[in-house]
Amino acid sequence: FVLLFTLEVASLLVFKVFYNVSWTGSSATLIAVLLLGGWALASTGSMFGAVTANNRLRELMMPVLVLPMVLPALIACVQLTTLILAGEPIGESFIWMRLLVVYNVIFTLLGATLTDFVLSS
Repeated sequence: FVLLFTLEVASLLVFKVFYNVSWTGSSATLIAVLLLGGWALASTGSMFGAVTANNRLRELMMPVLVLPMVLPALIACVQLTTLILAGEPIGESFIWMRLLVVYNVIFTLLGATLTDFVLSS
């Protein structure tokens, strides 16, 4: 999670240099979106990584399983980041932030409750 967040911040700096994007006005909201998006990817990836760990085709199965499951969080992150970088207020689009929070809570609790079952089978 920390490595993923560090990569996100580094890519923000690269975008700022090459594309002259100003995100400093709403940096707290952008950091929140980055943290929630990283959490979503880490929790979903960890859970499905444990599922496919003992599979012969794990290199093939992991992206096939993770991408459809992480797509709602990815879409929410893209929508929120687009609004933030455009300088628009989140306002009515706060539903995307709520979707990210609910997604993270669901997949974190799901991974925590199913850990014993997944690792034993």
